[in-house]
Amino acid sequence: MADYYLNSDFTDSTGLPVYEKAGTQGLQVSFVSETDYIEPWTLSEFKEFARIDFDTDDNLLTLFLKSARIDIEQYLQKSLGIRTILLSALKLPKNFYLPFGPVASISTTGFTKVGDILKEGGEDLEVTYVTNASQCNETIRMAIYRQALNYYENRDRFSQLQGTILDEVKLALYGFKRIQFP
Repeated sequence: MADYYLNSDFTDSTGLPVYEKAGTQGLQVSFVSETDYIEPWTLSEFKEFARIDFDTDDNLLTLFLKSARIDIEQYLQKSLGIRTILLSALKLPKNFYLPFGPVASISTTGFTKVGDILKEGGEDLEVTYVTNASQCNETIRMAIYRQALNYYENRDRFSQLQGTILDEVKLALYGFKRIQFP
């Protein structure tokens, strides 16, 4: 079942995502807690994927895997694990689609949700909510591994590459992307 509000309704005529939903101003998203977060990857599986058979770079590989996961979450606009998120906004319309879902619950009193939609709007808001773990399937896991391998192979340029998703990874992940993030 396709989510009609995740795709073409939130793109402009060029197909690029619309980052400002009408009525939204000063939006900021902060990850407050990741205490129950479980990484969707394992170091041993990545090393098998990358054909790395030594332990010397394990700490470095872990850094690259975490960085790849974060970059892919940013690209997908989905949380791949359970975390607490604080959304702050100067102005927010009613029926606002919360970023980095799926949303399990809203912790801030006076706010309700339907699915991943925050029903109430207003001004000078701070809303705290908790996400469920998104379905991290084999395609997403392999994309994390491919992105991390790119970081590892180009580790001398890692600071320049961080946040830049490979085109082949984008292509593999496009069907899972929530492109309407404001």
